[in-house]
Amino acid sequence: MVIAITGCRHAEKRPHAESQAAQEQLEIIESQNTSVANQGSHEPEPDEAGSSGKAILQVANQELVPLPKEFDSPSKSASGDSSLPNSSSVEDLYRYRSQNSIHSDLVETEVLEDSVPIEDQLRLNEVVDSIYSTFPLLRGALEERRRALGEQVEASGAYDFKLKGAFENQPVGFYRTYRQSVGFDQQFQKDGASVFGGYRVGRGFFEPWYLERQTNDGGEFKAGIKIPLLQDRPIDPQRAALWRAQLERVKAEPIVQTELITFVREGSIYYWNWVAAGEKLKIAQGLLELAVTRNQGIRQQVEAGELDPPVLQDNERLILSREAIVIEAQRKFREATVKLSLYYRDYTGQPILADNRQRPEFPPLDMIDSERMQNDIQLALESNPVLKTILLERRQNQVDIQLASNQLEPTLDAVVTGSQDVGYPTSPKKDKSRFELEGALFLDVPLQRRKARGKLTILAAKRAQLDAKYQMTKDKIAADVQAVYAALQADSQRVSRAVESANLARVLAQIEREKFRVEESDLLAVNIREQQAAEAESTIVDTKLDYFISQADYRAVLAQDQVP
Repeated sequence: MVIAITGCRHAEKRPHAESQAAQEQLEIIESQNTSVANQGSHEPEPDEAGSSGKAILQVANQELVPLPKEFDSPSKSASGDSSLPNSSSVEDLYRYRSQNSIHSDLVETEVLEDSVPIEDQLRLNEVVDSIYSTFPLLRGALEERRRALGEQVEASGAYDFKLKGAFENQPVGFYRTYRQSVGFDQQFQKDGASVFGGYRVGRGFFEPWYLERQTNDGGEFKAGIKIPLLQDRPIDPQRAALWRAQLERVKAEPIVQTELITFVREGSIYYWNWVAAGEKLKIAQGLLELAVTRNQGIRQQVEAGELDPPVLQDNERLILSREAIVIEAQRKFREATVKLSLYYRDYTGQPILADNRQRPEFPPLDMIDSERMQNDIQLALESNPVLKTILLERRQNQVDIQLASNQLEPTLDAVVTGSQDVGYPTSPKKDKSRFELEGALFLDVPLQRRKARGKLTILAAKRAQLDAKYQMTKDKIAADVQAVYAALQADSQRVSRAVESANLARVLAQIEREKFRVEESDLLAVNIREQQAAEAESTIVDTKLDYFISQADYRAVLAQDQVP
């Protein structure tokens, strides 16, 4: 375990790479050991010690972390002064920081793993897998399937087999009648035809004008078929509703996919924000550690009369200021952890607060092949769920247009009915005993047909809107792909520039610290250089964050996430 700090990195670890705050700690430890051994074996020449040119540049090129003057004294190190860290023990250094920081108890220092095993690090794919399996809003979005299925079942109800029955009795009055009937009705999707049939019994003393209600003693069996000849033959309201519901069920898939893409993108952004917040916390801790490490040496120099007391007070003020920065960085890191937990859940769906030791570093940046852009545009157009949704809405609109066009036709239905009474005749004429076959045509047409025409006008306008939306969406998808490519390329270049800037800032900060050690600079200049180095490190984090957010946008615009 090491306390994460920032500053110059050991040249043998990661030369010319982006800042890793934990490397500063290793430099301090190694410098403490090497300073004692090297002081006795190598003494700088007088002209070399008095020059801020060769000596300082030599130290800067070696990228060694400067220590207070007392740390370089072989006599004090050899005498076993307990106030100074004489070994490479990280715990001793941390205890030294706690004892010598004037307000170190105010900062809850995060202790980070120097090298977290890869298998213990939280990876983006784990967050994405959690979204797929347990994210509540995705489970809610998947209910869109069931809703669409329910609409289809509801529309299919128009073709249910229907049973009918009636009991109509008139026991009091001059005419006393008793009628019972039972029947069925079945409509078919093909050509809008329907069949019907049933059985009825009519007994009693009927009105002369209602003698058709009377049957023979055994009752009457009846069956028939109804066939539309013009209106409602190719399409009718029942079939239109069913077809729309079927399309709605298909449309549920791209709707759910759109939600999934949004959730994965949001989860990815929260993940990278969490990684970036941890990196910035390490930078803030490293900046604080530099001031804390320097404070004891300044204190001893003040006590020895080599420095004025305001120098110590200024460094203590600097420690307080940097402790406040660490506290703010800790708050932002915890806030990022909580936000990430909304998307990172266990198998029961409960949010997981990621452990600090699970936080990985930013992975290497992928190379961007601009030649793939045209292929990616075509891929995005083929897989984008929004375009699929619009196409399905156009098909639903076409169903409505067909129905409205059919309503312009007159209603002309052909009906054929056959009936047969059974049992003892109730009339001396026996007029109900023979089989009866009846055929009929029914015509109904509104002359103005304004309802159908108005509906067609509405649907034509809706179709034009969908066409415009489809074209705009296609153009926007192509533009989004190009914009993401441009962002990835620009972010990659920004990262490269930020790394170069941070390398220069670290060298300048190292030079300024060495000049301060040989009393050729002041604490204000050191603070400025260290602050600039920390800001340069933060810029690396910000540019990398932008790059990986652009990668999340790239994944989203290509619609790479599919509904499980």
